[in-house]
This record gives sequence, C-alpha cells and structure tokens, in this order.
Amino acid sequence: MAALIMNNKDLLYVIKPEEQNESTLRELLTLHPEIQFVSLMGVDFAGNDTDEKIPMKIFLEDIDGFLAGSAAQTDGSSVVLTGIATLNDARVDMKVDKTVNWFVDYNYEHFDAESGRMIGTLRIPCYLIHNGNHVDSRSILNDTLAYVEKEIMDKAPKPKEESLFAHGFGTRIVLQGLMFAALALAAFRIGERATDSLAGGQTMAFMVMAISQVLQSFNMRSEHSLFKLGFFS
Repeated sequence: MAALIMNNKDLLYVIKPEEQNESTLRELLTLHPEIQFVSLMGVDFAGNDTDEKIPMKIFLEDIDGFLAGSAAQTDGSSVVLTGIATLNDARVDMKVDKTVNWFVDYNYEHFDAESGRMIGTLRIPCYLIHNGNHVDSRSILNDTLAYVEKEIMDKAPKPKEESLFAHGFGTRIVLQGLMFAALALAAFRIGERATDSLAGGQTMAFMVMAISQVLQSFNMRSEHSLFKLGFFS
C-alpha cells in the first residue's frame, strides 16, 4: 500500500526552497486542500524535538508572517536547554528554515471528505531561538558546514594525478603507526611487570590502544595536531 501511495502523482510530497514564497505556497496549498496541517519542527542541543502543529487555514492567513518573522513560540517545556533557559525565561521562538526541502507527511488512515485523498501535514524545519541566540542542532550543523566549506575553499585544488600519500602524508601515517605500536608495547611491558601477569599487560596495552584511537579520531579532523587545535575545539 505504501508503494502505491508514494506513486500517487496527485499528491504533493515536497516543496523546494525556490517554491517557498508567498505566491507559490498559496497556489500549491490551495491546489491541495488535503494538506490540512502545518508542523513546525525544531531539535534542541540534546536531540529533543519540538513540534508545533497548526491548522493550514491559520498558516495561509499569515504566510508572510510565518516566513519572515517568528513562525511560532513555545514555552520551552519540550526543549532541553540546561544552563541556558530558566523557568522564568524559557520562551523559545521558532524560525522557518527556507534553505531546505519541506516534506508532506500523509496519514494513511484518515482521508479528506471532499477530495477523498489522505490528510497531509506539511512539515517545516525550524531554528530554535532563545533571547536572540540559536539553541538548536540545525544551526550547529550549518555553522559546521560553513566552517568546513571555508577551510576547503582556502586550499588550492590538488592535481588529479596526485597520490594520496603525497606531501609527506604517507610518512606521517607510518610514523604515527609506529608511535601507537611503541606506546602499546610499552604499556604491555609496564602492565605485565606491575601485575606480574600476562592479563595485566594485555589489559594495559588494550587501554592504551583504545585511548590512542579516540584521540586520533579527534586529531584526524584537520591536518593540524590535536594539541594545536585544542581538545575542546
């Protein structure tokens, strides 16, 4: 049944960024009266989602207001902002993200009486704003992408024939591997002597290898070392 629903050409499934303006939205949503609700969604730092659901009629009456200003407000009861919001200062504004696709979610069990189509809900991703500051995971992802893109654009393009191990990268891999191996062997020897058992040495070696891989995962974010980037960068 789900496959038949997805192939239904009479239903609207996606509203692209270039269609997210007052005139186009009004035209699309008027053509699809089965889309009866709008769901404004945001996700806080802890991964908790906030969902403000409103009737489509209210959205159509003030499309410009929803698109340009604060789309909705919440008292913050569904948002976890430890150390940011307090009980007497928990208002969170929701601002529409117009740079991504909006999707329509259809209810397979409820149908519009006039058109006979499934009732749909337009899901709109939003930023969460508290006292003028973004407090949502979406803004964090956007900032991360902007930083990565800037770092990439600042680098000269590499020739297509250039090896992955060029510019001393292969040497760095070998040296780092030798360093981790030496640390693991040293930890094994220390653990074996301290506990006077083979198991003690194996445990120490495993702990050092595990910790070194965790540090290496942070270190691999950039060509610079973790000590230069900072542990909490």
